[in-house]
Amino acid sequence: MWAAGFGSRESFKKKRYAGANAGKLVHTWIEARLNKTEMPAIPAGTTQTEHDEAHQAFKSWEFWMNDNKALIKNWTIELKMLTDQFGGTCDVLVEMNDGSFSILDWKTSKVYSPTSDAYKSQKFSFKLQLAAYASLIKQTRNIVVNQARIIHLSKTNTHYSEVLFTAADLAEGWKLFEKLLHIHQGFTGCP
Repeated sequence: MWAAGFGSRESFKKKRYAGANAGKLVHTWIEARLNKTEMPAIPAGTTQTEHDEAHQAFKSWEFWMNDNKALIKNWTIELKMLTDQFGGTCDVLVEMNDGSFSILDWKTSKVYSPTSDAYKSQKFSFKLQLAAYASLIKQTRNIVVNQARIIHLSKTNTHYSEVLFTAADLAEGWKLFEKLLHIHQGFTGCP
């Protein structure tokens, strides 16, 4: 088991969730910047490593923003959605200057080589997530999403990378998500 290399269960948990804490912090900072509100205080218990990684990822986001802000007309941040079958929170729904809509999802997780199996698995998971968001947006807001992007924000330098999902990708992802949802409902008895 890969977790065995981390030693005790507690050290595994600390290592596993350290990256999540940095990701949560950078999401909070991005949200504050987009809402034009004061930057929140750093939560108690945040390690120096978490702070440094979040700070670097935020710098990466600033570079992304500088490269893309001219294309964007409006932002809707932390869009919470719920239907009778499932729910989710989309990082950002943007209306582009051309009138189309796009989902943006910020990620600070490890970026794998595009030829690796880990990348293919990660991309598949992202496709399902973004397809579910697109469906929720259509069902709750009556907005058709034309594309979605995963924006990987580096925690070690100011680079970012993007993974684009087209309308066709989202439609394919929705078909798969819907099948998995039905399987889940069959096992759990939930509607």
